[in-house]
Amino acid sequence: MKKLLITLALVASLALTSCSNTTFDDSQLWKSIGELELRVKNLEELCKQLNTNISALQTLVDALQSNDFVTSVTPITEDGVEVGYTITFSKSQPITIYHGKDGEDGYTPQIGVAKDYDNIYYWTIDGEWLLDANGNKIKAVGSDGKNGSIGQDGADGITPKLKIQNGYWYVSYNNGSSWTQLGKATGEDGKNGSNGKDGDSFFQSVDTTNEDYVIFILANGTQIQLPRYKALEISFEKGDEIAVMAGSTFEVNYTLVGGSADTNIATITKNNWTAKVTKSSNNAGFLTISAPNPLTDDAIVVLVSEGTQTIMRSLTFVDGITTIATKAYAITSESTTLSVDVSTNLDYTVNIPSTAISWISLQGITSRAAVRNDVINLNINENTATSSRTATLQLVCNDAEVGTISIYQQGIEVANNELIYTSSDGKIIEPYQTMGFNANIISNTYSNGRGVIVFDKDITAISEYAFYNCTKLTSIKMPKSITKIREYAFYESGLTNIEIPSNVTEIATYAFYSTNIVNLIIPDSVTSIGESAFDGCTSLTSVTIGNGVTSIGNHAFYNCTSLTSVIIPDSVTMIGRYAFYNCTSLTSVTIGNSVTSIGSFAFYKCTSLTSVYCKPTTPPTGGSEMFSLNASGRKIYVPRNSVEAYKLASYWKGYADCIEGYDF
Repeated sequence: MKKLLITLALVASLALTSCSNTTFDDSQLWKSIGELELRVKNLEELCKQLNTNISALQTLVDALQSNDFVTSVTPITEDGVEVGYTITFSKSQPITIYHGKDGEDGYTPQIGVAKDYDNIYYWTIDGEWLLDANGNKIKAVGSDGKNGSIGQDGADGITPKLKIQNGYWYVSYNNGSSWTQLGKATGEDGKNGSNGKDGDSFFQSVDTTNEDYVIFILANGTQIQLPRYKALEISFEKGDEIAVMAGSTFEVNYTLVGGSADTNIATITKNNWTAKVTKSSNNAGFLTISAPNPLTDDAIVVLVSEGTQTIMRSLTFVDGITTIATKAYAITSESTTLSVDVSTNLDYTVNIPSTAISWISLQGITSRAAVRNDVINLNINENTATSSRTATLQLVCNDAEVGTISIYQQGIEVANNELIYTSSDGKIIEPYQTMGFNANIISNTYSNGRGVIVFDKDITAISEYAFYNCTKLTSIKMPKSITKIREYAFYESGLTNIEIPSNVTEIATYAFYSTNIVNLIIPDSVTSIGESAFDGCTSLTSVTIGNGVTSIGNHAFYNCTSLTSVIIPDSVTMIGRYAFYNCTSLTSVTIGNSVTSIGSFAFYKCTSLTSVYCKPTTPPTGGSEMFSLNASGRKIYVPRNSVEAYKLASYWKGYADCIEGYDF
């Protein structure tokens, strides 16, 4: 067209020259020709940019369908003015989007895409579906074939092409084989456009303000939202070093950056560690990890891959340690707040038993560091009953008990010449034997849910056979004047709750034989626990042995099948024969550093006993089979510098294969 216009101009000029001798001013003509050439050039550039934008638009749709990521959006400038963007992707080829030009006259076709009811993107022109010769919508992207014996790829999407010919827009949707005329490319008096404020006929705007997404808004309102590329990174809720208990199973939450539905997470384990990955979303999930018993010094390797990216992270583990400064508390009936000092590297919870939540509540735990000193603050309500009450709180990490706190709260104080008790039938309990109280009974009444036995003077002991076989007796409150609980005092009674006064020095043989006591605190005033004192107490779940006890008699805790753990204080020097025989629920025992002898079968048939912490530096002398020889997984921890001495000692060499050093 440009050549045709120039030719016509030259012919007109020659004609004018031949018809007149007058000098002709052709400057206006040349100006018009120049403006026409500029308009044609602008139209050709616009056509080129529109075709570029059409290809860019199809790339965007392809990227959306294939879960591609935008890696960068770079503005294009000409003479300091932004004229478009270059978009790069993690998978697709880069594209260029140009801003449009707003001409005052003429027509620019509005090419776009829209998603139909079948969830597939199709091409649109001027807001209407672009149709082929058969009247079918033209896909902007390929789609998968339907189910079949062998799946086939769907047809590729078609990219329309635009051209300007003879002043009109033409569109082709068969790669140029045929063209359909659209509207005029320019008006008769069209003028140069200027930079479009609202974008061109394809892209209304490109929103790059969101750090997670780039949003492409088409002129027809369609939004194409593509996630920004982010480098793969995985982080773990508990950090890269985690304190664990041997044999425990626990969960470690993870957060993923740069993940998608195609991200694969795998683990590498060894030496009986196991790890299972569970994805909660594209960017989060958790690992279910099982630690071996005994714990081994290994790491779990976590591999994260996404396309060509693969990163590797490792989780390391350390032995969980929990040290409770004071494990047992005896408090008055008044309300108070207990502060329990705990040194640990574990994340734990405090479990208050259901029977104690009415009078114990957790105020809070202060300090949460990797290796730390915590303070557990407990609120204790006032005990308005005459009977005492007890509770054992568990410190739990990953469903495993890592420590206990025993709380004993006194009931209302009783006079030194009284005994206060309760019975299961609400009736008076008559003592079986009254000669050993060192005082005479002057009354025994029962009202308002409690019985009161009154003596003629202060009592200093509980008589032999005092409540022998009193099966209706459920609790008893003794005065502080009591110093001795004599033989068979509560033998086979129905006692479930007992408070041993703080001045008692001796618990005699068979004193609490076969009672129903659940929790037991032996005060520091007690120096000896007699033979079979708590023999057959099958309901006993926890016991705290005071720091004044020096000897534990034969059969003292024989057949206490519900007892789960015991700490023998450093004051004890002798553990008698069969002392903890057949305590089948016992899992952990700590033997104080002053113990010099352990009797035969002391811990025999404790089939659940897996951890024995033996603190004496010199191996105690022992009797036959202190521990069952065939207990699976048992470890006996002794002072690190005494390992060889224990393995060579005559009473210990049978356990040599399970003796290990430990730092007490």
